[in-house]
Amino acid sequence: MVAGSGQSAAQTQAKYTLRFPVVAEHGSQAFESYRVRVTPFGFVIGEDGRIRAKGLCDSGLRLHDLLEAGGMEEAARVVGRGPDPVALGATAVEGGAS
Repeated sequence: MVAGSGQSAAQTQAKYTLRFPVVAEHGSQAFESYRVRVTPFGFVIGEDGRIRAKGLCDSGLRLHDLLEAGGMEEAARVVGRGPDPVALGATAVEGGAS
């Protein structure tokens, strides 16, 4: 979940080859609903609708660890464990849960 519009989100999704949706918070009150205080913030939501993992994902390492903790090992492998900051700024992908 990141602040911004869907246009720049598509760029982020492509940059990291993400095969899952990322929620765009652009006045939708999603930050309040999910109690997000910082961005970029991620959730791994299971098929049963329950949150499997959540946390700040402002670097490749944090995003990797979040995905791995949520049982998304394949996605974590694709993202890698790079320490470089993930330049998300005002990026997001409109759609389902991230």
